[in-house]
Amino acid sequence: MKPTVFLGHVGEDHELAASLATAVEKGLESADVAVSVFNTSDDRHRFPELDLADASGSPDLQRVIDYGAALKEYLVSTLSGSVAYLLLVTRRSITRNSGWIAFEAERAAQCETPIIPCLADGLCWEDVVHTSYEEREHTEIQRSRWMPSLNRPWRMARERIMVDITSEEGVKRLVSGLKQLLRNE
Repeated sequence: MKPTVFLGHVGEDHELAASLATAVEKGLESADVAVSVFNTSDDRHRFPELDLADASGSPDLQRVIDYGAALKEYLVSTLSGSVAYLLLVTRRSITRNSGWIAFEAERAAQCETPIIPCLADGLCWEDVVHTSYEEREHTEIQRSRWMPSLNRPWRMARERIMVDITSEEGVKRLVSGLKQLLRNE
């Protein structure tokens, strides 16, 4: 069974997530390292959708609750067995303020899964993590629920790794870091 790398992203970034997953898998494959990138936008990993309405067409609250619990269990199970959590950070993901991304990032931190922010849209580290949120009180970044999880320490080959995936060099750095991590596992 191939090791798994979990790729967290908002649905609107599904095309960029698919490209990143392919680049990681191909990059590692060319280095003779087999890995599977778990991407919920990929049909192979997508959690089955369920009709959450009752006979009248109204949402069935118990079905919604049960579905949410099963989805969380699915994500936690995959995250806990992953060698790394890649978090695709775009302007959309920041402004969307996804509760699912917050959930995934928090669980990755709890599982001590290395968290690797993968930046796009010209974002840089200073745009993403701030020591003083008061300085950024009027920005969309300050309001993001999942940002605090990035302030926790994570491990990645004894250093913090963050990559700009819009550059070929950034993707190479990501693949190199994952390769090193997989060799240490």
